[in-house]
Amino acid sequence: MALPIFPTYPILMFEALEEAPQPNVRRTEMEGGLPKQAIKYTRQLVQTSVAYKLCGQAHNSQFRRWVRDTLKFGGQWFMWTDPRLANAGTAIEPISQRMVRIVNGQVNYAPLTKDLSHYKASFTLEYMDTL
Repeated sequence: MALPIFPTYPILMFEALEEAPQPNVRRTEMEGGLPKQAIKYTRQLVQTSVAYKLCGQAHNSQFRRWVRDTLKFGGQWFMWTDPRLANAGTAIEPISQRMVRIVNGQVNYAPLTKDLSHYKASFTLEYMDTL
């Protein structure tokens, strides 16, 4: 079964783009001398906070349905174009898409205009990165 692809109509709000690699080191305190450290896993979980602008009620409703129905309330993996890779000029990595999921399926919606026509959808994505 093919993975769903993130829609093209949401507009990324770059000021909200923030990456937080999760700790991947086991640290053991020693009685004397320096603590020992070792890498736990060969892959590291990375969380990226993002926010997207949804223009118009149609896009707002469409995105909410996509999260609810396609992603099963945000719990499923999907393909997401990482702007840090896709817009890097000469690509940092040969791919620009990552397999991601929404942490806890939690998406927050906030109105951007008084007439409630534009919304901000903010959520945290997670993916596995290779060392």
